[in-house]
Amino acid sequence: PIAPAPGRTVVGSLEEVDLSFLRGLITLR
Repeated sequence: PIAPAPGRTVVGSLEEVDLSFLRGLITLR
């Protein structure tokens, strides 16, 4: 996806990391 602002790419990457981190916690449980 093309992001008009660099901030959007940063937020998107952070969201992906958060999702993966949350999934890891759920799988650990």
